[in-house]
Amino acid sequence: MKLSPNENLLVCNLIAQYKKPRQIQSILEEEYGVKLGLKRIRNFYGKEEKLIADLRERYLATVSEVPIAQKKVRLEREEQLYEVADGIEEIKGKIDSKLKCLASAREEIEGRGAQSVTFAQYNQYNQLSDEELQYKIKEIELKIAKASAIEVEDAVQVS
Repeated sequence: MKLSPNENLLVCNLIAQYKKPRQIQSILEEEYGVKLGLKRIRNFYGKEEKLIADLRERYLATVSEVPIAQKKVRLEREEQLYEVADGIEEIKGKIDSKLKCLASAREEIEGRGAQSVTFAQYNQYNQLSDEELQYKIKEIELKIAKASAIEVEDAVQVS
């Protein structure tokens, strides 16, 4: 079966988007009703190398259109996770989850690797009463609020 020019372009485009031959085979069959063997799909890699490279360059140029590639989107999602962590009943689990969210947000804002919470750092909370733990949670929430305010100030200055 000979592929139409559009089907040929579709296969090249799927390869350019880093789809694996089995994924391409499945997409072609399920969405377009085209049955194509894995060997034939693999032949495209060498036969259409230039076209695939051009399509891949265009594909990668659109990375900023992917929501999670945006710093603000990642921070908003981290904030959502932080709010979910607030619903954890067990106080030590709540603190651990919130600390992880804070570390991730810090990494995003400061542009450096997150510092993981060590066992010794985490263990310090085992000695605190529930009241002291609640106070620590409030401190963490204030730190996030300040970090968010800095993010907003930086965005305003850039504008």
